[in-house]
Amino acid sequence: VLRHYTPGEHLRGANSQRVFQDATGVILFANHGDLLVFDGLRWDGSRLPTESLGIRQFTATADGTIYIAGGQVLGYLHGRGMATGFTSLTERLPADARNLAELRSAVALGSVVYFSDAEKILRWDGARFTVIPYPSPPEAHGARLHRVGAAVYVTALDHPLGRLAGD
Repeated sequence: VLRHYTPGEHLRGANSQRVFQDATGVILFANHGDLLVFDGLRWDGSRLPTESLGIRQFTATADGTIYIAGGQVLGYLHGRGMATGFTSLTERLPADARNLAELRSAVALGSVVYFSDAEKILRWDGARFTVIPYPSPPEAHGARLHRVGAAVYVTALDHPLGRLAGD
């Protein structure tokens, strides 16, 4: 049996692109330009900035901090369960790296988080960003990041397979 949740039940759009569960068991949904939170009984939503074009990825660091990336959105969630809130990291980016049209990939390795778009890979160590230039063709929509064990691999059109080193 398939149970459908209609926009009338959660007061948002019908499409959810990503789903993630936090440490309390609450389920997070990337729904259009919103973040929906569902505890099994209640829905709550939209903790993102109004300029958000939607979440494309969730990832969590070793301490359970959940990071999100997407269209005009880069940050982490604070609080747990239905009290989840969003903290943006865009102001922490170097000035020449703030062109965040579309972050398509995000992976965490220990306490470090990597994000990618069509021009670069961003490495967040909890205090500052390091920018790794990695241009890809427009049709590629940026590099894809893959965590395999204790390594992060990078795939992208017109690039050989890569591995991020130094962590």
